[in-house]
Amino acid sequence: MACDQCASASGPFCGGCGALLPLPAGISPFAVFGLPEKFSVNQEALETRRRDLSRALHPDRFVRASPAEKRRALEWTTALNDAFRVLMSPEERADFLLRRHGVDLAAESGEAAMRRLSPEFLEGALEEREALFEAQAEDDHEAAEALAGKIRARMEDSRRQLESAFARLESQPSDEALDEAAACLAHLRYDARFLEESDRFEMEGLD
Repeated sequence: MACDQCASASGPFCGGCGALLPLPAGISPFAVFGLPEKFSVNQEALETRRRDLSRALHPDRFVRASPAEKRRALEWTTALNDAFRVLMSPEERADFLLRRHGVDLAAESGEAAMRRLSPEFLEGALEEREALFEAQAEDDHEAAEALAGKIRARMEDSRRQLESAFARLESQPSDEALDEAAACLAHLRYDARFLEESDRFEMEGLD
């Protein structure tokens, strides 16, 4: 990402002359913000950096710019918003970093996908799904909401385990840490789908 005017580079703007740089093809969400590819992210600092860059890339600042510079500003703004969405979500960050390690959960199916879920998790998930079906059949929104609360609490535990797994993976890479991170994300995705179904039922109760 070198400046075509002075060969310096620092984020969207040249660190030497301040020119707006072209957006590199395939730039990672972390690189957009000038961050190392690590799971832990300071969200407050990320929000501040996004506001600063958004102001710097605002169209009003490029009223007299060339068409090429205006296009660059728009491309960087789009990349900034997409990267911010990924980095603010633990699940999205984990998915990106796992794919960097060659693990793509979205590409897994059948038995390969199910192996990511522990037997204990699957047993409990089956019981919870039966409980949700029963609550729906009896139009028991209170029971469904209690069940959803349990799932949300478990997801918070899974996010903490996910952070711990990535900390180990980043400090001392191993297949065990990689598999644990992948399993945590698989659990989170399963629970997220469960909550979507539960939330739809809850919305029906508000009609």
